[in-house]
Amino acid sequence: MSEVSRAINEALIRRIEAAISSATVRRSAVEFDWPECHAKRCSHRHGDVDAAFGTMKYSIMQAVRGELQYELTTRPDIADEDDTPEQTAVYTLATLLQRYNVRETSTFVKAAQLIVDAYPALIPVLGENERAA
Repeated sequence: MSEVSRAINEALIRRIEAAISSATVRRSAVEFDWPECHAKRCSHRHGDVDAAFGTMKYSIMQAVRGELQYELTTRPDIADEDDTPEQTAVYTLATLLQRYNVRETSTFVKAAQLIVDAYPALIPVLGENERAA
């Protein structure tokens, strides 16, 4: 495997992992599927754990599909039509920082890598600023 295809695969894997991390399920969607009790001859409702996990799995599949088709996780479109380019950049960066925080990615480097993967144009800009400093 060439270095280019390996880099593309690594970037794709990071995008998929980010989409999985961003997948959410409302508690109300699975609340009635969790068992209330495990005692024998219990008169309480026992729910369907498979249905609860199915709901969660569906949410993860939708998040991955949205990322692969539309980059909903790594390149969120949150700008309004009348926003200035600076406002668009600020809101987009704020969304990415909230989404790729250390609690989700485990390290600052992984979080930064996801942002750079989503916006490769940052590389020359940040490189120039570093050289100028």
